[in-house]
Amino acid sequence: MTETASTTALTPQAAGPNSAPPTHNLPPPTAPPPVPAEPDVKLTALMPADGVNTGDSTSLRWPKELPITANTDYVSFQFYNYNPPFGKGELDDLGAGVQGSPLATAGAATTPPAPAAPAADAATGDSNETPLGSASALYKGYTKTSVYGPKNKAKGYQNIILFMPEDLGSEMKGQWGAAGWGLAAQSLLKTVGTKDNLAEAVTTSLAGLNSALKIGVYEGVTKAVNGITGGEADINQVMGGITGTIINPNVEMMYQAPDLRTFTLNFKMVPRNAKEAVEIRKICTTFRRAMLPSFGGQAWAGMAKNVGGLLTIPKIVQPTFMSGSSPNEYIPQYKPCVISGVTINYTPDGAWAAYKGGSPVATNLSIDFKETKLIFEQEVNMEGVTF
Repeated sequence: MTETASTTALTPQAAGPNSAPPTHNLPPPTAPPPVPAEPDVKLTALMPADGVNTGDSTSLRWPKELPITANTDYVSFQFYNYNPPFGKGELDDLGAGVQGSPLATAGAATTPPAPAAPAADAATGDSNETPLGSASALYKGYTKTSVYGPKNKAKGYQNIILFMPEDLGSEMKGQWGAAGWGLAAQSLLKTVGTKDNLAEAVTTSLAGLNSALKIGVYEGVTKAVNGITGGEADINQVMGGITGTIINPNVEMMYQAPDLRTFTLNFKMVPRNAKEAVEIRKICTTFRRAMLPSFGGQAWAGMAKNVGGLLTIPKIVQPTFMSGSSPNEYIPQYKPCVISGVTINYTPDGAWAAYKGGSPVATNLSIDFKETKLIFEQEVNMEGVTF
């Protein structure tokens, strides 16, 4: 809002020996118009396929009475039945309108969005992103089971809306490991890495293994020594004792795999009345139920339901960090998650205190999540919503 001040143009009077000082008839100052109250916004952003439920009266919310406006930051949780990655699933016939990514918006395609064409660096002309190209089909196949929509909605589970958690952050990890390569392995790998013909590479590398074969003699000596003495000497100890040398381990750092992301969200909730105490209890109970399997299940079509010898896998949760009606672009989002732990502290201030009826005066809820799918370079964006 911009305030505007009303002014009257001033006309200078000619100055003279007998002229009176000029007078300016300015209007009295006017009070600025009142600032209108920030309106409640009915949030309809669709994340995931069935939409992030924010203003529905059936949602569990804390704080219960806090209005959600266009500038409200909060986190939404939606609960779904587990979709087996190698089963028939319930997603094949969801039809149009189902997003392939929890970051998709309303009306998006039914399959995971392929990353945009890579942008070229202005200075070098090089691409600064890695396109999927022919791998698009495999990418869609991998992410298909991370699409959750109305048919997967967990019955008896209300969506939950909470204030932004304490200690909010983002952590990514990858698995790297040191690997040592002996002379024979080095010879073979270097040759294979520089020749297109694999058979030729193997022949060439075997022809140059004299040094490796000589070292093999010391391996035989080592085994003989250990067999006679019952010791546990290794080849480096034997070579060091005979030649004063050991095998160069030729250690290289090798990439193995990305880690699935894990994170914990903490919420401290203090009820102001009995109604809010009930709401907090329902929120805590929902997360506790969602991490547990159901007794009984059905393993195939035609099988009796709720067979006692089976357990049904716990629920899937889609957390979404929101800002107004849209996903927050400054906080990495998550793909569907499982709940690996729920910790509830009913004495977060160090001593038990309760209202009449037994509800604690404060409750600290801590939820441990594990993401169900890997994220890839192409899914981390410089602008807009990102994983």
